[in-house]
Amino acid sequence: MKNKIIISLVIIIIILVLAYYFFASPVYIYDGEYIEVKRIDLINSINTSGKIKYPSMIVMKSKISSKIDKIHYKEGQGVKDGEILIEFENVNEKNLLDKAKLNLKAAQKNLEKLKRKDIVSYREKYYQDKLEYEKNLREYEMGEKLFYSGSISEIEYQDLKYNLDISKSKMKDSLNNFNALNVEGAEFNLYIVEIEKAEIEIREAEKNLEYTFLYAPFDGIVLKSFFDQGEDINQGQEVLIFVRDEELIIESSVDEKFLPEININQQVIVRPEAFSSTILNGRLSYISP
Repeated sequence: MKNKIIISLVIIIIILVLAYYFFASPVYIYDGEYIEVKRIDLINSINTSGKIKYPSMIVMKSKISSKIDKIHYKEGQGVKDGEILIEFENVNEKNLLDKAKLNLKAAQKNLEKLKRKDIVSYREKYYQDKLEYEKNLREYEMGEKLFYSGSISEIEYQDLKYNLDISKSKMKDSLNNFNALNVEGAEFNLYIVEIEKAEIEIREAEKNLEYTFLYAPFDGIVLKSFFDQGEDINQGQEVLIFVRDEELIIESSVDEKFLPEININQQVIVRPEAFSSTILNGRLSYISP
């Protein structure tokens, strides 16, 4: 009886072992050699074409003619708003900015020398007296009408005329004093013009220097780049395509025979035809009835 039980157990163990190798890891004999066959999961995929809808896509262009010095991104890489995407060579722009700053400093220094000669005070005195005269002139002309219409007395009218004469005399005196410095006055105006010119040059140079950096206009992805580092580029040329970092909508048609095999939230891999090096991952969100 015990021998039968032992034999039965041995047979069962042998059957289990054979079943394990048969189902878990089958072994086949091919040309006199053992070949192990492993079980793997096959991924069923459906290839189709569609149209990508980018809610916010812009083509960024260069605002200057230069050479690309540095590239701070890779195609398909996400970047934050304000990050530098490209640096152009800017030695010339920096030199122009430095030169404009030196010109401004020199003109301001020369103007300070003239200020120590009180030319500014003479000029300001003349303009103040001129404003006072113009004010008294308006009051006198209005008072004259009121006087002849009987609205004010002769004394009030004479006071207005006296104020006008005094302010006119002061204005002439200050103008004569200013004209006495005619040479320095002309030099003063020259330095004022030079300062204004230098300030304009500085603003222009700062703007051109800013153009040597290409910044991300918002959080997004560099979808396509048209130039490599070290290449020359002209003003107005397209540099890259930039899209907002948000969900993209892809519409595609699938043959009806595949409908039973697709479901909401299934993984989708997208490779734009125009940008074959870019791979986008997504999920199936809608199936049209």
